[in-house]
Amino acid sequence: MESAKVGKRGAIVVPAKLRRRFGIEDGTVVIAEEREDGILIRPAVLVPIERYIPERKVEFFSPMRPLVRITAKHEKKSRSWA
Repeated sequence: MESAKVGKRGAIVVPAKLRRRFGIEDGTVVIAEEREDGILIRPAVLVPIERYIPERKVEFFSPMRPLVRITAKHEKKSRSWA
């Protein structure tokens, strides 16, 4: 078990050994989760979110349009290897 020190503004200094073990670097986002027996601090898993303009959304509902384009490219590549 490792100890950590809390600064004036509530900043917690996580021991280097634990930072290395869990890949926590300067700027890493962590989650502080309230538990019945204390606080659990762990690295956050961030998932990028893509926002689509209305024109791009229409492409999702076009019948097989993007899929056909991808499939055609794949077939050309796979034939060249034959």
